[in-house]
Amino acid sequence: MQEEIPCHLSFSSTPPAAASGTATAVVQTIKLFLAPELIIPPGSRIEVSQQGRTESYGQSGKAAVYSSHQEILLELWRGYA
Repeated sequence: MQEEIPCHLSFSSTPPAAASGTATAVVQTIKLFLAPELIIPPGSRIEVSQQGRTESYGQSGKAAVYSSHQEILLELWRGYA
């Protein structure tokens, strides 16, 4: 377990579909940015604390690693299936 790792979260949303008689879904993309030397295995549960709040995320895929940073797409943690 790794703790107190500096990171940054980025949130972006796709606009909802045109209104209809049924509920529309808004898709939110959550991306974690952190140092490239850290190894985060696919499928890891990740907790991020910022602004006095802690949120749990499930990693949705393999990290995209660059020379200056890495990016990991996350999903809100829904528990073990």
